[in-house]
Amino acid sequence: MTMTTTMHMRSPGLWALAWRRLRADRVGMAALAVVAAFLLLVLLSATGMLASDWEEEVAVNYAPPTFVGADATARALARAQLPRATPPNAFDPLALDLAELEAQVAQTHPPVEKRTTLPFGADKWGHDIVKKTIKGGETSIVVGLVAALLAVALGTLFGAVSGFYGGWVDDLFNWFYSIFTAIPAILMILTVAAVLQQKGVATIVLILGLTGWTGPYRLMRAEYIKHGAREYVMAADAIGASSWSRMFG
Repeated sequence: MTMTTTMHMRSPGLWALAWRRLRADRVGMAALAVVAAFLLLVLLSATGMLASDWEEEVAVNYAPPTFVGADATARALARAQLPRATPPNAFDPLALDLAELEAQVAQTHPPVEKRTTLPFGADKWGHDIVKKTIKGGETSIVVGLVAALLAVALGTLFGAVSGFYGGWVDDLFNWFYSIFTAIPAILMILTVAAVLQQKGVATIVLILGLTGWTGPYRLMRAEYIKHGAREYVMAADAIGASSWSRMFG
């Protein structure tokens, strides 16, 4: 009986309370469904199950929406099987090799009647706009999420150390923070990009993460200073809890 009463009196955790409030908010649940759909789209695109052939030429240049035509492979193979108006020059070795290669392609790959439909048309290279949008969305979402996680992780760590220890540690991080905020954001981004001297998604993530930690740092430092004098923190210090446990426990 005592155990049952204790279990019923246990208060829910913070995550349970947050989920309860979110379920009661219809707009919040709708937004959560949209976010889940985007994450599923990113997962399918990253694993190659969706838009894996986004770089293939599937239409003519600037094809309009609802374009229906043979795909690029079928057109290329059909061109390879077209009869020549004039025979290749017998004195041109390159022409003879090209003719032989086209004959081999025509024999091993018969023409395909596959057709493709583009609901949003194609770009100037003949790429499907929908597949390019999906691939671009994958890159944008991955860069935004990973860069935000990196910035929040750095800001949380720096703010926790600065606000918890105080003294010269706080002065050092504040000096570092003042340098980052004194430089315009675009100049800081260009500086980090010049130091890294590499291209790619990982470089963009590092640039945004290393230059975006100042906001989370300011908030976390203020919270640690505010909660440093609370009773539960002083009680944890009295029972001998480690600094790491008091900071992140």
